[in-house]
Amino acid sequence: MNRKTSNVIICSLIFTCLMLTGCSEEDYLIRRGNREAEQSNYESAIKHYNEALKINPRNASTYYNRGNAWFNMGKMDNAISDYTKALELNSEHVNAYINRGITLSKKGNYELAIDDYTRALQVNPDNSSKVAIYFNRAYAWLNIGDHKRAIDDYTEAIRIEEVIKISPSEKAKTYYFRAEAWYEKGDSDSAISDYTKAIEINPHYAQAVFDRANTWHEKRDFASAIKDYEKAIELDPQNALVYNNYSALLSSCTDGKFRDGAKALKLAQKAVELNPHEALFLSALAGAYAELGNFKEAIRIQKKAISLLKKNNKELVIESLSEQLEFYKSSKPWREDVKREDWMRNYKIQGRQKEK
Repeated sequence: MNRKTSNVIICSLIFTCLMLTGCSEEDYLIRRGNREAEQSNYESAIKHYNEALKINPRNASTYYNRGNAWFNMGKMDNAISDYTKALELNSEHVNAYINRGITLSKKGNYELAIDDYTRALQVNPDNSSKVAIYFNRAYAWLNIGDHKRAIDDYTEAIRIEEVIKISPSEKAKTYYFRAEAWYEKGDSDSAISDYTKAIEINPHYAQAVFDRANTWHEKRDFASAIKDYEKAIELDPQNALVYNNYSALLSSCTDGKFRDGAKALKLAQKAVELNPHEALFLSALAGAYAELGNFKEAIRIQKKAISLLKKNNKELVIESLSEQLEFYKSSKPWREDVKREDWMRNYKIQGRQKEK
């Protein structure tokens, strides 16, 4: 059988399949695309959607599906373009609004994302994705600093979750993010209440335990903070930031009865072992040495931390660490009441934790 004859037979078989199943060539291509997407073969899925759109360039669902494939490939601009085209063809495509909102949010375009989530609720206020819409819109509000609206949307999501079936982990996550909104609003007590609720629902929620520890720490409830740091380490023993923050409490706490230089040193060493390239972890190690009276080592390590920050243009952080360095040069350990500074909100941990 030559190649030409083989191709004819293959095409004939496909045509027969379409006739027997009662679907058009467009339907066949869309189904193939969907199947490829389900198997994470996104490039292949897009090729099938492309062919389907050649046949029918006015199918909003095909643009929507192709947008999802682009999204999963990390091509956000392409995804937004396809979601937009889907909405031009069908202005009531709720999922296109939702997914375009998610994509815009990932790109940091939170105001536009909020518009899409709001439109999705207006088009179909009773749709099954209401929890996700309120949750995602709340996250966008939070990122533009509108804490009240964020809290309102998280509260509405929680209200809906009370009457529908939802996994405990998802329910706990909503309480956790509302806690974050309370914290950013400056209401630590409400934040702790929501962190606690999240942990009650999901006792293995390591991040909630850790953030509650940090909030206790800022409120000067050091005993509660220590208890939560210990639990956070138990739940997530590879999280260098937990060791770092716990070490900082034990070395710099303003209440002497909670300071423990020896343990602070071990914790800081563990943080640096997990991530030797993060300046703040080195600074905590310097603080532990200072608490133990080894100021020579504290000075050496603190200088190394500041040098790393200079390479990454972290001027505000350098100012903070330089102040600590002057204390060590004067043979004084560092003491502080911990609070979240503005620079901390956008600070990115450098390097990667070592794999275990």
